[in-house]
Amino acid sequence: MSRALFQERMREAEAAVEADLQILERGGELSDPLEFAARYRGLASTLSIARHRRYDSALVDRLNALVVRAHTALYAARLGRSARDGLSVLLFEFPRRVRALPGPLLLSVLCFFGTYLAAFTWVRLDPQAAYALMPASYLDGLAEMYDPKGRIQTTERTLDDDLTMFGFYVWNNVGIAFRTFGASLFLGVGSILALVFNGLYIGVGHAHVVERGFGESFHAFVLGHSAFELFAIVLAGLAGFHVGFAFLRPGLESRSRAVLLRAREVLPILWGAFAMLLIAAAIEAFFSPRDLPFGVKLAVGSVNAVGLLSFFAFSGRETRAPR
Repeated sequence: MSRALFQERMREAEAAVEADLQILERGGELSDPLEFAARYRGLASTLSIARHRRYDSALVDRLNALVVRAHTALYAARLGRSARDGLSVLLFEFPRRVRALPGPLLLSVLCFFGTYLAAFTWVRLDPQAAYALMPASYLDGLAEMYDPKGRIQTTERTLDDDLTMFGFYVWNNVGIAFRTFGASLFLGVGSILALVFNGLYIGVGHAHVVERGFGESFHAFVLGHSAFELFAIVLAGLAGFHVGFAFLRPGLESRSRAVLLRAREVLPILWGAFAMLLIAAAIEAFFSPRDLPFGVKLAVGSVNAVGLLSFFAFSGRETRAPR
């Protein structure tokens, strides 16, 4: 190809890419993003040829600047689309998937909250039962943690302390939730055991702290974040049941393929549970320890709980136009 013909085609490619960049750099969207990606690759190839043939530096520099702009715009657009797609999954697909699995959801709620309420009631009626169900070191540690006059409650926390605890809460809570999901590989029985154990663990601890007279400080601490944290564990169990049941009833698929398909179906639920645990950890680390009136803590916890229930009840539903 002669240099004159090369430059003519280069100018056409430059003009097309420049027109697309004008739209993207103003925050607009292209009608055909794939065409822009193809033009970018063509322009990059043109730049490579120009360098190889040692065309004058002004031409190469102009092409290089345009390729850099196109590269930045292309991957920024992809990142933006990925972020929008991820947000759409969390806001709409996540609650839709939860509503689509009422059976596993009910089973998960019963295993976790049923055990929680049973354990709480038992220990409130028979306080000594707590020591038969849980180690004394765990129970004494809880009492020390929520004693209003104790060292932990009276020590002022710094921002560094809050950040450290945020990391701990994320690690701990995500670990609990995903162990609950991972236990589903044992035909779903593992998820049942994980939910029952966690319900028992929390229910006994809650009742013991109340029995020791530290209920107000306990409730003031947990009210803000408990809705996100506890329901995320339930959702991990839901996802685990949906996958685990594929072993028992694979349908027309092989068991391995049925499990793989079910695992893909619950991915939005797992991402949503992870997001809820991040929110819970942030509240637990930065809001829950603050010395605020109990009414404020109660109001925040109530708003969070009602908002969460409303989100799962209504978000992602299709709206029908009035006839």
